[in-house]
Amino acid sequence: MSIVNLRYHYELAPSPNHGGPRPGTMGVVIHSTRGNTSSHYEEYAATLAWFSNPASQVSAHRVIGYDGGGAICVDDDLIAWHATDHNTRWLGVELTQPRITDPFSEAQYESLAALLKEWASAYGFPLDRAHLVAHSEINRQKSDPGPLFDWDKLMGLLEETMPDAQKAELNRIADIFAGWAKLRHGLSDYINASVGQYGVSDTLDEREGTELDGAVESLRKLAG
Repeated sequence: MSIVNLRYHYELAPSPNHGGPRPGTMGVVIHSTRGNTSSHYEEYAATLAWFSNPASQVSAHRVIGYDGGGAICVDDDLIAWHATDHNTRWLGVELTQPRITDPFSEAQYESLAALLKEWASAYGFPLDRAHLVAHSEINRQKSDPGPLFDWDKLMGLLEETMPDAQKAELNRIADIFAGWAKLRHGLSDYINASVGQYGVSDTLDEREGTELDGAVESLRKLAG
């Protein structure tokens, strides 16, 4: 299951470049793209195109663009191919950065911080520098995200707590989703029980109700 960031939009951009289920989660490797394109928009598009190409043999779980929005490229529970020996136990996120001299945006920091909080809650790792690492710190041949990445800014954002009003709103949305899930499960039970008895020929797939349950769980965790 992939966690959905409620503030910044994430599109689905599936990559074929991944392994099976990750056996555990130590933390997150933070990358930047450095594709030398002419703009962040082109950098974002080029990164998704590269990850979607089976010949590239690379991917990351998420890509975060300059506006804070991004893409889900590999399901959070699967192994993405972003950090060689660290792939099996580390999540990976790419921030668009066309060149090493291009600064990161406030929206990228905010979106990244929100995502890291959600991942830490889901997988149980601390939000500290032992569990949040630069690509360059685990691979001496890499230099990303580089000197312009402000670790102090990121760690400061991670220390901020969610306002009570925002927590209440998340719980309100979770209540709505929970109501939908209950209705969907009830409808599934009714229709599936009617198979054969009333001439109904097809059962109702339970996946939608299960996905709603997952959304409710994510919202509750976000609200603390």
